[in-house]
Amino acid sequence: METCDKGLEWLRTQPEVDPARVWVMGGHGGSYGSEAALLEASRRPDLVHGVIAVSPSNSVTVSFPANGRSPWTVGGQDVPFTALFGNPDPADNPAALIPVETVGGPVLAVGGETDTLWPSCPYANAIMSRLDAKGFAHPHEVYAYPQAGH
Repeated sequence: METCDKGLEWLRTQPEVDPARVWVMGGHGGSYGSEAALLEASRRPDLVHGVIAVSPSNSVTVSFPANGRSPWTVGGQDVPFTALFGNPDPADNPAALIPVETVGGPVLAVGGETDTLWPSCPYANAIMSRLDAKGFAHPHEVYAYPQAGH
């Protein structure tokens, strides 16, 4: 996550960028990229003001291929993760849940109901449920596409 921090800090110094309107979005195909986007936005609301999560996860999942490590670090230490791949309720490590309620702006989660790589719609719905339960003040919405995959 340190690399994301440095990139966002640099981006905010660019003259054509409004530093109060920086959003992050998961990369091509989403999934781990969206996990990183949600994690960064929840960790650094001072740098990120909204997030678009495509094929998201509501928790940090074990690295792929599974190696018993987190895919992300903060301060050189593994971010807590779950080994229960594909489970929106990671009973093995509740600390793996991404604290999306700390995001400093709107959250859009996009999932495909025919996603065969991981349950992006159940993950997206879990994100929205957490935001609702925590009284999240910013707009937040799921777009679930019945014919879409990962």
